[in-house]
Amino acid sequence: MNTTAKGDLFEDKVYDLLLEALTNDKLFLSAKRSLLFKKKSYYSKDREDNIIFDLAIESYREGADQPSLIVLIECKDYKTPVPIGRLEDFYAKKEQIARANCKCIFVTTSSLQSAAFKYASNLGIGVVRIMDDDSMSWLIERSNKHLTTSPENSKAINVLNAITNEYFVSTHMNTFIYFEENAFLSVQALMDSLIEAV
Repeated sequence: MNTTAKGDLFEDKVYDLLLEALTNDKLFLSAKRSLLFKKKSYYSKDREDNIIFDLAIESYREGADQPSLIVLIECKDYKTPVPIGRLEDFYAKKEQIARANCKCIFVTTSSLQSAAFKYASNLGIGVVRIMDDDSMSWLIERSNKHLTTSPENSKAINVLNAITNEYFVSTHMNTFIYFEENAFLSVQALMDSLIEAV
């Protein structure tokens, strides 16, 4: 399978996950007032041309003709840690089309290189790692001595390890998300948090 076909399959997987959640009212968004797109294009004044994003969600307030929230989603099916350049490219594209009321989420099957994770964290880029369901052991190699062992902090430690540790595997969950200094274990939990910022 070539790289393009592999990438398209992963985009389809993420799309189906979001569509099912949206259709079944499992997201914070109203299915009646939200649209999920594949290969959505937005106009860039800098380029004087359109930029195409893998996936996008547009959410509209009742009666509005412009979205009140846009969620741009980049999907990368990688076998090696994601380099910082991928995050920089994604964020630069986002800045060309929308600076306000716009969130960006990077979805990958791999970990992020340390510099890439710091960049995403500092700029508020959501990071989602979807694990291989065949990976079945729980590893926690690093922890923050300032964190207590509360359930919330344990979750944060595991999510950070999943995103930054190339060899991390899980027995319990297959989705790990870090967004604006918060840890999530499902796409639904992340989406629920986004509405609070609108």
